[in-house]
Amino acid sequence: MRPLNIVIYNITPPGGVERAAVNLANSLADHYQVYIVSLYSGEGQPFYPLDKRVTITHLGVPFTPGLRHYVAQNARTLRALRSRLTFTPDTITLGMSVNPNVLLALLKAAGTSGRFIACEHMNYEDAPRLAQMLRRVAYPRLDDVVVLTEADRDTFQRQLGVTPHVIPNQLPFFPDAPASLSAKRLIGVGRYVPMKGFDRLIEALAPVLREFPDWTLDLYGKGEQEADLRHLILREGLSNVRLCPATREIERAYLGSSVMLVPSRHESFGMVLLEAQACGVPVVAFDVPHGPRAILSGGGGVLVPDGDGAAFAEAVRSLIVNQERRRELGAQARQNAMRYAPEPVRQQWLDLLGTPPSSHDL
Repeated sequence: MRPLNIVIYNITPPGGVERAAVNLANSLADHYQVYIVSLYSGEGQPFYPLDKRVTITHLGVPFTPGLRHYVAQNARTLRALRSRLTFTPDTITLGMSVNPNVLLALLKAAGTSGRFIACEHMNYEDAPRLAQMLRRVAYPRLDDVVVLTEADRDTFQRQLGVTPHVIPNQLPFFPDAPASLSAKRLIGVGRYVPMKGFDRLIEALAPVLREFPDWTLDLYGKGEQEADLRHLILREGLSNVRLCPATREIERAYLGSSVMLVPSRHESFGMVLLEAQACGVPVVAFDVPHGPRAILSGGGGVLVPDGDGAAFAEAVRSLIVNQERRRELGAQARQNAMRYAPEPVRQQWLDLLGTPPSSHDL
């Protein structure tokens, strides 16, 4: 079958881009020989279930953070890509974030065979200035650019002079039965980093959590802010807030919850938002460009002006006291999530890539 490379920083940790890469690899394994190329890992399996037909290639390039190491780091990575991978005219290679996409543009500029496609998972404005500059140089040199939302397409077209394809992330699961929404449990899922906004969530919800001590807030994830979040929980005197490790059973966690909270400071798409909706869990989210707005335009949640903690708390409080409203929004959420079912999204990718004969046809 035709080879398809999916290039990512590191496929092994939990995260939205990692989840999207695994979902894409699994969905295309019928039609392509799929390789996940993990640049900065030496071994290990993805956090998320991977189709046995998909091969992981760990390049094991040592990673040194910092701008002063940027050029040397990318030179090492580029050498590893050229020496470890085979590129033929039939090879398709997808990059899953800005820097891998820049490396693909360098490969193409050097005359490497194949088709090279940038897949974007970050809002244009949310990327650092260096990344925005690199996009302007690299993306027009690639064969295609793929973004997640119509708003992203408009921005990328205006800023870069390219016309991206819009292909959203796909649902990783769709339970047979939705959450009952009877559990006195709020949930948040994501890395403990400033972007995800769990610090402002705890501060905003502290009065509500004190008013309803029989309700819990469970935050699933890990990251650099964990100690700060624990200190904040103690400072607010909240015994009903728990920091839970990332879990492979996240579907079960959603199904045992009644409201999903997305307090991100910026969010390109929001896989966790979509996962919660698939489980029939209503969402409360800050209205940041572009993900929550794009997804919740189909219903199933409440958008709150960005940064308005009091409004966020009131939206959550109203769902705590009104189970009927929770169920109404939960039903909308479930219906909305069907827009991102795997088969229609996969077909969009096949239309873009060209549909070779599947393994069932050979």
